[in-house]
Amino acid sequence: MGKSPSKISTTVRNALALPVLRIGFRLESVVVPGAAIRRAARIFCTPFASSRQRALRAPSDGAREEAILIGSVPIETYVWGDPALQPYVLFAHGWSSHGTRILPWPR
Repeated sequence: MGKSPSKISTTVRNALALPVLRIGFRLESVVVPGAAIRRAARIFCTPFASSRQRALRAPSDGAREEAILIGSVPIETYVWGDPALQPYVLFAHGWSSHGTRILPWPR
């Protein structure tokens, strides 16, 4: 049997989102290039809401949440164990990910 109508409509909406975004940027970049640049920067610098929600729901498996200051910018971290007594590794993840995805590693 086929997929339910709600799943099909969601798939169609998701499949159309990127082409519509591209067309919008092409038109906007010709008509008002400054606005297109500002909109692109805003989209690029804003993580997906669903990614943030997944990160908040993810278990931390006893990690301490800390911040490292790089200049005046705080970088949020998860710390397992004692870095003063153990070797440590710094993992960096992509924008729509979260640090607890590496939970199988710090065992």
